[in-house]
Amino acid sequence: MIAYLNNPFRFKDGSKAAQFAGLTPSKSQSGTSEKREKISRMGHKALRSVMIQLAHLLFSFI
Repeated sequence: MIAYLNNPFRFKDGSKAAQFAGLTPSKSQSGTSEKREKISRMGHKALRSVMIQLAHLLFSFI
């Protein structure tokens, strides 16, 4: 993760790092219908992939 982030201290806070990784929620809305929130998928593709794989691995132990 550190290799992908380069210098993690360059981000002001964790939410900025999450935006860089493409892990922030985005809402899809059209007219009166609202769909559930998904990750934005805008950002560093390789870092997002590693983070999602890590989350799957961690939750498999619970």
